[in-house]
Amino acid sequence: MAKNYSTFAIAQMLHVDPGSVANWIDQQLLKAHRTPGGHRRVASEDLVKFLREHKMPIPAELDQAPVRVLIVDDEPAITQLVAKAVKAAMPDCEVVEAHDGFRAGTITATLKPRVVILDLRMPGMDGY
Repeated sequence: MAKNYSTFAIAQMLHVDPGSVANWIDQQLLKAHRTPGGHRRVASEDLVKFLREHKMPIPAELDQAPVRVLIVDDEPAITQLVAKAVKAAMPDCEVVEAHDGFRAGTITATLKPRVVILDLRMPGMDGY
């Protein structure tokens, strides 16, 4: 479900003046609606769309990407057990498994996981 933000909340999040946000809305650059009391509100997906179109950074609180967790162990049974526990605790996260240090490095470079659970003692390329 989309969250709605006031012009003041958007200004704080983006570190701009509230008047700038109001101007973006008035110029129809940023889609907004009005509450019955006449206050402007912007849906989170409209704000993200605006930021992407104007090549502005997207604040962490608007980042809707799931948390990606990389689990690295040379024993598949262990990675599966840990993955099951992580998914039980955080059902919305994305779990990726690797069974050697080289593959873990490749995944880290390409997928950029937010969390890495790593076995330090593995054959070949260890966790260190």
